[in-house]
Amino acid sequence: MRTFQIIDAGAERAAELAQVSSDAFGAAGWGADAIASALRQPAARGLAAQADSGRLIAFLIWRVLGPESELLTLGVAPDQRRRKVASALMDHMLGDAANVRCERMFLEVAETNAAAQRLYECFAFKANSVRRDYYGRGQHAIVMAAPLRRRLTNRMAKPVLSQQRRR
Repeated sequence: MRTFQIIDAGAERAAELAQVSSDAFGAAGWGADAIASALRQPAARGLAAQADSGRLIAFLIWRVLGPESELLTLGVAPDQRRRKVASALMDHMLGDAANVRCERMFLEVAETNAAAQRLYECFAFKANSVRRDYYGRGQHAIVMAAPLRRRLTNRMAKPVLSQQRRR
């Protein structure tokens, strides 16, 4: 049984989101100022997973760029990993992206982060290119992309990935 809910997360929650980012990424995590600045951009959107206790346990920030969208960051508190929290955030974000008519989503992921790459592959993301030294000297990023589309189901528009999510 799921013990969290997905909520919108704006700049007013930047300090809480920064704590999750720090827990997830250590010194490489985004600080409160960077998170607030990103979320104040008109095309940016934030989502968080909030435990029943009220604690934020995961978050992501993404943005709409015309027909494309980009996942900027996704972090999960270490004690909450492997509990489908990131998958729930991804499901919610991809549905939102399709609802605003995004056709494709991009992201960068560290080439050393195999767990994140597997997660994204489950959502039909495919490696597109490599950005050398993206995270610092010798720390490369893999650029991944996934197509999105809308299809009508039961007379209602329902966003779906163009490829079925693998379980």
